[in-house]
Amino acid sequence: MRRSPLLFLLLVFSSLGLTACGEKPLPPPLPAGEQTVSGVLLPAEISLLRRGTHVLRVQGKETYFVESSVVNLRSLEQREVVLKGTLEENTDPEMLPVLVVRELVSSVDRTRAWDLPSLGLSFRAPLSWKMTEEGRQVQFSLEGQEKPILILSKEKCEEFPPPPGVPDVIAGYRAERTGNAENGDERMEVLVEGTLYTFLFTPGNTEKTSELTSDLRGVFASLAFHRGGSGSSMSSQQTGSGAGIPCGGPAGILCPAGQYCSITDFQENIGHCRPVR
Repeated sequence: MRRSPLLFLLLVFSSLGLTACGEKPLPPPLPAGEQTVSGVLLPAEISLLRRGTHVLRVQGKETYFVESSVVNLRSLEQREVVLKGTLEENTDPEMLPVLVVRELVSSVDRTRAWDLPSLGLSFRAPLSWKMTEEGRQVQFSLEGQEKPILILSKEKCEEFPPPPGVPDVIAGYRAERTGNAENGDERMEVLVEGTLYTFLFTPGNTEKTSELTSDLRGVFASLAFHRGGSGSSMSSQQTGSGAGIPCGGPAGILCPAGQYCSITDFQENIGHCRPVR
């Protein structure tokens, strides 16, 4: 039986339509062999569902997750780096690919250390952030701009004020985070031994919002609270002589109530349980 040419064309276009609607286009293949890439290295949120302990921001855009078993990535956070390594797919191909670093070519520090005795804390922030003190507040703004992007303050308080935010842990202390997805505003409150620290982040709805949010994550990663103005850090103190219960890892072992997982092996996401202060 001879097929009609019209029927044949309809079958062809129907199959093409099903393919276009029913299947997602495959991502382009990753470049093979050793790659040399440059950008700003930032800490990534801990995850047991994907690979990568850090993220590389290239020309203002988060481009690769990064991991390494031979280069100490934590010492390079917030730096302009040139890295050599190979690219591999993440656990989900739709996620950013992973740069497996074999060698550090160069690094330039793009941050400076801030020690704020009036607030009893210290951290590192980008060189482009300029500080001013307004009464009992410390403000940071971008060069050439008057509106602050980060306002820091503290007050005596024994508990978090309502309404409750998303639970978090900052420098080993209990924290609550609230945010506005539309403009990127974020409010982080950290409770430290009867003192409530407030970090009000207002990047504005600009093309730099994502970049500034990544910078804020670096600030929190480097944050340390001081003992009564003595300048010694409380964030690195541990209680007890034991190492704590192992947590994290491929099995995603959780800590008991009142404790958090302090990651020590960022390659395997393994750590030990520490008490939340």
